[in-house]
Amino acid sequence: MNLRALDPEQWESLCDRCGTCCEIKPTGVACPLFDVTTRRCTDYENRHDKIPACVRLTPDNVADLGEDGTLPASCAYLGGSAPHAKPLVAFADAPPEFQADVLEALRRRGSTL
Repeated sequence: MNLRALDPEQWESLCDRCGTCCEIKPTGVACPLFDVTTRRCTDYENRHDKIPACVRLTPDNVADLGEDGTLPASCAYLGGSAPHAKPLVAFADAPPEFQADVLEALRRRGSTL
């Protein structure tokens, strides 16, 4: 499949909502914007403004993100066909100290949370 030939809607439809790209690596805790129940970003349109470190998946970088381990081989963007849901802890359920540390780090990177 030629990923560069896909329009934005087709590109987005590849996502199987595994959550791997929404994990605060390597903690197993989801990004504050990721809803672990619906497996969707709660503010998808503004995610890069609110979380500048949010992974941007594009046809140009998805292969590199697979090679560096950011995305698993089963990721639909990499041509994987085995949907999986990475078990993630909701950010709100993470220990308060962890939440505070993450939010401070995000703010230092320009987050608007």
